[in-house]
Amino acid sequence: MKFIEALPDDLILTIYTKFLKRYRFCNGQLIKLIDMNKYSFLENYIGHRILSIIVFSTGDSDIGKKYSITYKVPNLNQFPNRSDLRIDNDMIYMEIKEEDNLIHYEVLRFRLKQIDFLNKEKIPSMYHKGGLKDYDWEVTSYCYSL
Repeated sequence: MKFIEALPDDLILTIYTKFLKRYRFCNGQLIKLIDMNKYSFLENYIGHRILSIIVFSTGDSDIGKKYSITYKVPNLNQFPNRSDLRIDNDMIYMEIKEEDNLIHYEVLRFRLKQIDFLNKEKIPSMYHKGGLKDYDWEVTSYCYSL
C-alpha cells in the first residue's frame, strides 16, 4: 500500500473511496468503513444496502420524476438452494413520485416466512407444491405523501 501513498491526493481519494471502498470522504476527512466481509454478522443490525436505483423521467415537467429503489435486507429464512430455486431474497422496495408539488412514497417489504406466522387466508400460495409448501411471502406496505 506504500505505492498508493506516493500518488497525488485526488488519486488516493478515488482509490480508497471508489475502488477499495475502505473509506468515505466527509467534511475533508477520510473515515474508515467497517469491513463487512470480516464482520458479516453486523448486516442484521445496521443499515440496509441499496441494490438498485431506477429513475423514470417523462420529459414533461408537469408530471415530475419517479424513483424506484430496492434495498437488501437479511433473509429471515435461509435455504441452501434458494438461488437454485430462483426465489428472490427478502427486500424493501420503495417508489417515490414527484407530482403536483407533492412527493408520494410507497414502501413495500417482502419477507419469506413460514405460513404458521402469516394470515392463513392466503393459502394456497405460489409455493403450494414442492419443498417450500410451508412458506409464503409476507408483504408489508404503507404509503404517504408530503
